[in-house]
This record gives sequence, structure tokens and C-alpha cells, in this order.
Amino acid sequence: MTKIGIISGTTFNCEKVFEYLERKTVETEYGVALVYEGENAVFLSRHKNSLGEYVLPHEINHCANIAALQQLGVLEIIAVGSTGSLKEDIPPLAIMIPDDFVALYPLPTTIKRLPCHLTPEFNTVIRGKLLKAAISTGDTCLSRGTYLQTAGPRFETKAEIIMMRSFADVVGMTIASEGIIAQEMGVPYGAICSIDNYANGIGSEALSIDQVKKNATMNSTRIIGIIKQYLLIFTHSGKNNND
Repeated sequence: MTKIGIISGTTFNCEKVFEYLERKTVETEYGVALVYEGENAVFLSRHKNSLGEYVLPHEINHCANIAALQQLGVLEIIAVGSTGSLKEDIPPLAIMIPDDFVALYPLPTTIKRLPCHLTPEFNTVIRGKLLKAAISTGDTCLSRGTYLQTAGPRFETKAEIIMMRSFADVVGMTIASEGIIAQEMGVPYGAICSIDNYANGIGSEALSIDQVKKNATMNSTRIIGIIKQYLLIFTHSGKNNND
């Protein structure tokens, strides 16, 4: 049975949502990863390590996580990331399927020697299926947008946000790193952005971690519906799409 990889962070814990999952620790050349394996999917919570401890964004072992999914036969990955909106017209509780990203500081890599001619991108076929899945659920999501990744774990300053909003639509701390590692390992990767807050200085309310968590929880039901519909599409297609 072919499998899809699903990565989530603060938006929801997959082991509490999907049934009949087997908890596994997977040894890879990059370290150990904790996963939850089902019949046609492997779920990974990026903020948990093999001991079940919380991992801060800048400490996540993306190489081990993606390698573990690959070793378990995952043919494509969809990731859910909590993000902050950089634009007033993109409100909290929106959902975005990003089509590009900005991540200019050093990121993790599996590449050990040159030349390397990888051009980073979100997989277009996966993006199309995510949008189809959203439509099938009757949901509305933004069909494109640019994700900007910071190092974390802190939020950004107001001055930083003023600079970032000229180049991107949402800001987060993980998806670009995952996407690049997945592409280096030859696993198609797409993402869903849960927009859980306005970034610092955007909007009239002060940035609150409690409100971020509340909005992420509210968005989780919609995103789970999209993922379940995506699994139906993936199972029906029965093959990997690298185009």
C-alpha cells in the first residue's frame, strides 16, 4: 500500500485525530524520528522528538523527519504550518495553499558536495490536489501566496514585519526547511498554511500566543477535512506525482 506523509505542528496532533495509528521511532542516518503509521498515511508531529518532548522550531531535525517518512515508503508529503498574516486583507482563520517561499538565512541540507542545481519549489501537482480537496469539502482557501520563513523561536519585531510584508504574505518557522529537505531527498512536498494571527504590528490587536493557539484549534477542523479528502484523492490515484 502506497503512503502519504502528513506533517503538522501546533495546528493539531495527528495521533489524537486519526484512528488506528502505530507509534514508531525510526532510525535514520540523520537521527531518530517519531512517527504514527496508518494504512495509507504516516503522520509526523514536527515539534515532538522520539521521547515525546517538545522541540522548538529552530531545533527540529528536518533531515531525520523527512528521511524517516521516506524510509517508510511515503511517496509524497503534505505539511500543515501555523503562520502569521503579513497583510491586512488576509485575516486570521484563513487557510492558504502557498505557491512560493522566501528563506534567505542558512537552512538545513543533505547536500554534501557540489554541484547542486536544485531549484526549490512547492510541488505543483500536490498543490492542485490540495485545492481540489478543499473545494470538495466546500471550504474556501487562498489558492496561492508567498511564505516567509524565520529562524524562531521568537516572534518577529514590528520593524522586521514592515520589511517582510513587502516580499511575502505569511510568516512561519518551518515549512521552507522541510520543503527543501524533501526536495533534496526526491519526495514531492506541498503545504497548507493555517493563518492563526496577524503578525506583530499588523491589525489593531496585540499579538497573543493564547489567541494564536485558539485560532489554530479553530482552523484544525477545516484542515483535517481537507487532509481526509486529500487522502481519498491520493488513494484513488494510487501513484506518486513528481510533475
